[in-house]
Amino acid sequence: MKIFIVFIFSIFFIGCSSNKNIELNSYPSWYLNPIISDDSYLYGTGEDYTLEAAKNSALASIASSLSTTINSTFSKIESSNTLNEVETVNSSIINQINADSADIEFTHFKILKNETASNKFVVLVQVSRYKLFTFYKNKLDSLFDSIYNDLKDVNKKDPLTKASIYSRNLDLVPNITSLITISKSINNHFNTKPYFDKIISLQTSMNKAISKVKVSISADSNSTFFINTIKEALNDIDISIVDSNKANSFVHIKNNFLNDELFGFKISKANLTLSYSNLNKNIISTNNISISGKSRYNHLKAKENCAIVLRKKIHQDDIFYILGLKR
Repeated sequence: MKIFIVFIFSIFFIGCSSNKNIELNSYPSWYLNPIISDDSYLYGTGEDYTLEAAKNSALASIASSLSTTINSTFSKIESSNTLNEVETVNSSIINQINADSADIEFTHFKILKNETASNKFVVLVQVSRYKLFTFYKNKLDSLFDSIYNDLKDVNKKDPLTKASIYSRNLDLVPNITSLITISKSINNHFNTKPYFDKIISLQTSMNKAISKVKVSISADSNSTFFINTIKEALNDIDISIVDSNKANSFVHIKNNFLNDELFGFKISKANLTLSYSNLNKNIISTNNISISGKSRYNHLKAKENCAIVLRKKIHQDDIFYILGLKR
C-alpha cells in the first residue's frame, strides 16, 4: 500500500514538473532572458491578462529596478557633496526622502515585443534614459522656478511673513530631494551639487529670517488657555517671544467658549480668532479655528483640553498655517 501511495505521488509531481516545463516553453526567449538595461535604455518585461496590464507590469519592473538604486544613489550624492566641501543636507531632510517605485512616472516608452503565452499577454518595454531624465530634470527645474518666483519680493515683507514664505517653500524639499535622487539614478552623470546648494541656501535664508522675528502675544480673558500653546509652537521653530515694546510682530488671540454636556462629559467648544499684525499694527492675517475639549470632571478641565487639541492641530498643520500666513 505504501509503495502504491509513493508511486501515485511520484506521478503527480512528475506531471506538475512536466506541466511547468510546457508552460515555460510557451514563453518567448526574449521574455525568459530579457535584455539587460544599459546606459541608453531601460528594459522591462511584464505579463497579464490584458495588454494594458502587461505594459503596466513591465513599467513597474523598470521602476522597481530604478528604486533599488535610489538609496545607494543618495548616499553617493551626500558623500560627493561632502568631498566638494559643500555642507551636507541635514538629517531631517534625508529622513524625509521617499523616492520609491511608486514615485516614478513614465511618459515616453516603447513596446518592443508583444506576444501571448499561457493565455496571457507578455511584453517587452523600452524606456529611453535620456527622455526619462529630461522629464525629471524639467520637473526639478520647474519646481525651483516656482520657488524663486514666490521669493522674488520676500525681502519687502514683514519679518514673520518673510519666515512663513521661506517655510512654505522648504516644505517642498522632500519632493525636490526625491526628484534629485530619481534623476541621478537615471543618469549617473547628473551634477546634483547645484541643486543641493540651492536647498542649503533656502535653509540658511529661512534661519536668518526666523532670527529676526520678535513676537509679542496677547489674549482676551477667554484665551489665556492658549497663550502657552502658541508660545511653545513659535519657540519650537526658534522664534523669540518678547514684550510688546521689543516686538516687530504681534499675535492676538480672541475666543468665545460655549459649554455643553453630553453622555456624562463636560464639553467646551472654543471659537478662536488668531490675528497677526506687523510693527505698524496693520493686520496682516487672521484665522478662525473651532475646536472642542471634553472632561468627565468639569468645564475648566474641558477648556484646558482645548489647548491640547490646539497643540495637536499646530503639530499637524504648522504654526504659520494656524496664524493664517500659510495658504
